[in-house]
Amino acid sequence: CFRNERKFLGSVDLVNGYLSFLQKKCQLLLRGRILDIGAGPSTLCRHLAQTIDCHVTGLDRPQIIQMARELFTYPENFTWETTDFHDFMPQKLYDGIFCSHFLEYCSKENLTSWLKKIGSLICPGGVSVFVVFLRTEESDINLELDLFEISTGLNDDTLGYICKIEEMKSALLEQGCSDIVISSFPKSASYSEFLVTCKWN
Repeated sequence: CFRNERKFLGSVDLVNGYLSFLQKKCQLLLRGRILDIGAGPSTLCRHLAQTIDCHVTGLDRPQIIQMARELFTYPENFTWETTDFHDFMPQKLYDGIFCSHFLEYCSKENLTSWLKKIGSLICPGGVSVFVVFLRTEESDINLELDLFEISTGLNDDTLGYICKIEEMKSALLEQGCSDIVISSFPKSASYSEFLVTCKWN
């Protein structure tokens, strides 16, 4: 979680640096009812709510939502949910789900159950978009080090697991996803950062 306002704003700057890239990739994918899991300031989805015909729900911890509301203005078609991700049961499923650096908090053992939960929140034929650090075959990473924390300065002791590209793809295929596209960002932090999009059948 965010430890102070400076780091919170730092995360906003990081996402804003990619905003044009995300808009280009995501504007046609994320439509209708959109859920932003682990929303933080919800930079991309807040922008979508302001520019396209959609409704965004941001899901995060109460203290994060309070800070976001203090720092930013959200349109009427943007609402918040403070329910824990694992307990969240919406009355109506979503057309699209966006997660920015949320899956890094999941352990390797729980990745399947986390993805299954995400799948339970989305309509058949819906699309999910993940911004995530992934390990490549060329990555020289010492798994004893908390490099996610080093690269962002935001993480606490709940760091999960940084997947390999093929692990992520296999996990999504296991959930019955199709149209899986994994694209690298133009530039990134110390990890290789990727945009992962897929369709839930």
